Amino acid sequence: MPKNFFKVLLIWLVVEFIVSFLISQVNIYYSNKLSDGVYSMSDLGSILIVLGFFSLVIKGLTLGLGLRHLVRSNNHKVSLGAIFSFVGAFIIIPFIISTALTFYYYKSGYYEGTTDSFDIQQLYLVAATNFVISLMMVLITFTVAGQWRIFRKAERNGWKSLVPILSMVETTQIAKKPTSWVFFLFIPFINIIVYILLLSALAKTFKKDGLFALGLFFLPFIFFPILGFGDSKYIYAENKIEKDELNIEDHLVGDTGL
Repeated sequence: MPKNFFKVLLIWLVVEFIVSFLISQVNIYYSNKLSDGVYSMSDLGSILIVLGFFSLVIKGLTLGLGLRHLVRSNNHKVSLGAIFSFVGAFIIIPFIISTALTFYYYKSGYYEGTTDSFDIQQLYLVAATNFVISLMMVLITFTVAGQWRIFRKAERNGWKSLVPILSMVETTQIAKKPTSWVFFLFIPFINIIVYILLLSALAKTFKKDGLFALGLFFLPFIFFPILGFGDSKYIYAENKIEKDELNIEDHLVGDTGL
């Protein structure tokens, strides 16, 4: 574990808490407007959806900047376990604290008039929903980070792994398969077979076997990071990549410029 792991984690958790607090205050403001009859329930629902999406975007940005800070401050010598621990702690700790505070405020009557509009069962439902969302964010982050690093190993722009159709095209090229395979990925049932074959070809380009390809299919949040952050080398790489500096210019300009 890097020596400054907890320091970096604490810094970005504070940033996350500040942003989350500001967003929660906006939520309370509009909830009070609903009680005053200024907004209808449908208006409030639309506002909360927008705020929820904005909150996820901010959380993703702060998580990415936090990982960047951790990697750069340790001269890019950060283990896969440290990255997993950072992401997990960054998402789970705020969830635990926010859930605990929500129940505390409910019990203390902090919500005043709004507490009569929902009961404790609804709070449990909200907490469970938030837990599922937080868990999904952890798994998605692991998968995306692994895919980004795989693209970098294959001397491709990391940001291309984030663009749905473009990432498929790039993956077929990395796996040395026809780009036309992307078309079959949109055909029900056939797409499953083609995707497994594509993952198998991708695994082989990193000297991995068919069992590893099945891992990529069934447990992508585990096997993509292993492939991306592990010691596996892309067999068709023309230039040796010593490290991934996570410079935005490095990913946006040039496919092989390091």
